[in-house]
Amino acid sequence: MKKICALLMALLLSLSAGCGTMDPDEAQESIQVIAMDTAMIFTAYGVNSTKADYAAEEEVYRLEAMLSRTDEESQVARLNSQGTADIDAELWGLIETAMAYSEATGGAFDITVAPVLLAWGFTTDEYQVPSQAELEALLPAVGAEHIRCLGENTDGTVTVALDPGTQIDLGAIGKGYASDRVAAIFEEYEVPRGLIRLGGSVLAIGDRPDGEAWRVGIQDPRDPDNAEAFAAVLNLTDAYAVTSGSYQRYFEQDGKRYHHIIDPATGYPADSGLTSVTVVTDGTQGNGTLCDALSTALFVMGEEQALDFWRSRTFEGSDGRTGYRGISASGEALHCSTFFIKDETGKLVGLLCINTDYHELLEAHDKLGALIGELGLRANLPITESFNMNVRELVQANLHRVCPGYEEQVGRMSQKEKLEVIEGLSDLGTFLVKGAIGCVAESLGVSVPTIYRYLNMIKK
Repeated sequence: MKKICALLMALLLSLSAGCGTMDPDEAQESIQVIAMDTAMIFTAYGVNSTKADYAAEEEVYRLEAMLSRTDEESQVARLNSQGTADIDAELWGLIETAMAYSEATGGAFDITVAPVLLAWGFTTDEYQVPSQAELEALLPAVGAEHIRCLGENTDGTVTVALDPGTQIDLGAIGKGYASDRVAAIFEEYEVPRGLIRLGGSVLAIGDRPDGEAWRVGIQDPRDPDNAEAFAAVLNLTDAYAVTSGSYQRYFEQDGKRYHHIIDPATGYPADSGLTSVTVVTDGTQGNGTLCDALSTALFVMGEEQALDFWRSRTFEGSDGRTGYRGISASGEALHCSTFFIKDETGKLVGLLCINTDYHELLEAHDKLGALIGELGLRANLPITESFNMNVRELVQANLHRVCPGYEEQVGRMSQKEKLEVIEGLSDLGTFLVKGAIGCVAESLGVSVPTIYRYLNMIKK
C-alpha cells in the first residue's frame, strides 16, 4: 500500500485549480477533456507537451471505458450485472487497493456502496430519498468482504465474484487513479513541469515556468459558484491535492439537502459535520489514488475521528514493507517491496517501490549459480551497501562517487565538466528517484530546467 507523506484536512474547503503563467522559452500545451463526468485539464510543458497531453486524453478515455458503472460494455458494469466475471489484472489491482483502503479506514471508504448510491439516484441523476426499509435491505451486501478473487487465468485476466446483492462503484477512487496514470504518461514523455486537473483531483508537477510553486485555490464552499471565492491557496510543487465535498453533488427535498458522499455504515449521506476535506501528499506515483480514497473516508469519519486517524499514522507506521505479492498491468505475478524515505526528523518524504517478476529472477539465479559452479568461482567478495534515508543524502552520496570533493570545484566547473557529472549521476540511476533533479540542481548551482537540458544533451 502506498504511504501518505502529508495530509491536510480542511473544514469548509473545496479545491479549485489555479493557472500558471506560460514560459515563452518552452513549448506548452493545454487541453480540456470531458470524461468520468468531470471536466479535466491537462497542462504540460516541454518539447513533448502536445504528445503527452493527447496520450493522457486517450488514457482517461480507456479508463472510463473500463471503470464506468453505467456503460454496459465496461468491465465494472459486466461484473455488477453478472456477479462473476473475468476482468483485467489492472482492474483487479485497483479493486484490491480499494479493499485495502476500506480495511485501513474501518470501512469509512467502501466501493460496495453502489446499490445504495443507486437507491438515492446519484447514479442515474433521478434523485429520491429511499425508505429506511429499502436501505436496511441493501446494507447487508455492503462491505469489502463481499468481493472475492476466484483465481488468475492463463490469459492474464482475474476471475472475480461478488456476493448476491453486492455491486461496486469506483467513482470515489477512479479519478485519483486516472491522475496517477496521467502522471506516469507525463513522466514517460519527460514533461519537466505541468498541472493535471481532474475535477477535485490536482497534481502539480515540478514548479511553474517562473520558478515559483503552482498556486492551487481552495474554493470557499459557502460560495461554490463564485470562481473567485477562495478560502485558502496551496503552494504545490510535485504534489497531489484532492478534495471531496458535500456541496459538489447534492439535491434538496422537503427543505433538506442530501449529498452524494454515503456513509457505508448507515446508507445515508455522511452527517459528519464537515463540508469538505482536502488531502495533500507528495507526487509519488500512486498517491493520487490514495488521496482520492482518503478524502472520502475522512469526510465520512468527521473531524474528530479523521484527526485521530491522521495522528495514528496508519500510512506512516513503519520503515518499509517487503515481500508482499502484487500483479502487474499485464497480469504477471510480482514480488514487491516498499521502502520509506525519511528526512532528518523522521518525517516521510518519499517512497522507493521495487516490483520484480520473481519467476524470472529465480531462473536467472539458478543459471548464475550453475555458471559459478562450472567456473569454480567463489562468491566471497565483500558487499557494501549504502541506505540513504532521504533524497538529499542519496544525491550527495552519488555526487561524491562521480566527483569526489565536488563542493570545492562546483563554482569553477565548465559546462563539459557538469555534463560529465550529470552523465555519471544518470548512470547511477540518481534521476529515477523523485525529487533528485531539484537536489542536483541546488548542489550544482543551476536551475532545474538546466538539468533537464543537460539530460537531453547526454542522450543525444
